[in-house]
Amino acid sequence: MISLFPYREFRLESRLPPEEVSVRLAAAVASPRRFRGEVGADGFKFARVIGYRNSFLPIVRGRVTPAGSGSRVEGTMEMHLAVGAFMALWLSGVLLGCVVAGLVTAYEVLSGRVPNPALVVPFVMLALGWGTVALGFGLEAQKALRLLEEIVGAEQV
Repeated sequence: MISLFPYREFRLESRLPPEEVSVRLAAAVASPRRFRGEVGADGFKFARVIGYRNSFLPIVRGRVTPAGSGSRVEGTMEMHLAVGAFMALWLSGVLLGCVVAGLVTAYEVLSGRVPNPALVVPFVMLALGWGTVALGFGLEAQKALRLLEEIVGAEQV
C-alpha cells in the first residue's frame, strides 16, 4: 500500500529471549554506533547512523515483548515531525498550483487555444517532491529494518 505520509510498521520474531534482544539493541546504540538514540525498559527510539545527509531518515520506535520461547520486536518507522510538516505544507502549495494549472489548461483547450507548456511545471514539482520523500524514506527504512533484523537475529513476520 502506498502511503501519502511515510510510515511503516514492522514485526520481527527472534529466537533470543527479550533480555538478550534488549542488550543487543543497547549495544547497537552504544559502540560501535549503528543507531543513534535510546533503548529503555519500555522500548526503544533511534535512527540509523549514516555518513551523509537525509532529512527523510526514519525514526524507529518499538518495543520488545516475550513470544513463546523467544521474543517479538514490534514498532514503527516515521519521518521527523518537522520534516513531515514542512513537506506537507510544501506539497499542499504545489497541489494548489496543480489545480490552478489544470483549470487554466482546461480553459485554454475549451477556448480553442494551445495551453502554455509551462503549465506542466506544478505537476512535475509534485511528482518530484513526492518521489523524493518516498525514495528518501523508503530506501532508508529498508536499510534500518535489515540492520535491525541482523542485530536481534530476527525474521520479519
